[in-house]
Amino acid sequence: MMELFAKRMTWELDNDKGLSCLFFEWEDGCFTLSRKTGADALRLEMNDPANGQLIDPDCFEYALDNTSFCLNIVRNNRKVLRYLEEHHINTELYGEIVLHYIPLSKPEFETVSAVIHRLFFGELLF
Repeated sequence: MMELFAKRMTWELDNDKGLSCLFFEWEDGCFTLSRKTGADALRLEMNDPANGQLIDPDCFEYALDNTSFCLNIVRNNRKVLRYLEEHHINTELYGEIVLHYIPLSKPEFETVSAVIHRLFFGELLF
């Protein structure tokens, strides 16, 4: 498990290019999740866009609370494991990540929840 402590966290919900993203920055790196409206895949990038991967969001389970975001690859599903193997997904890099951040206000948490929903389900909550 990779546990990271973000010094900065930003997000966008359906910007003018149809992109939703969540960005975390820590002392010596960053992590980004993004998805364009209508896209089938979620893009994950750790530290460098060159190592970014497009992954079916169904390959993940996640948890979000006021101070952390956890992302795990679903490993007990043959369909997911086959997909990961066929697409040469780096499960070491994106397998199990916990990102901690300063507590969010209620409106911030609601917006981040909407961004996460958009990223993983491709639709807005409202």
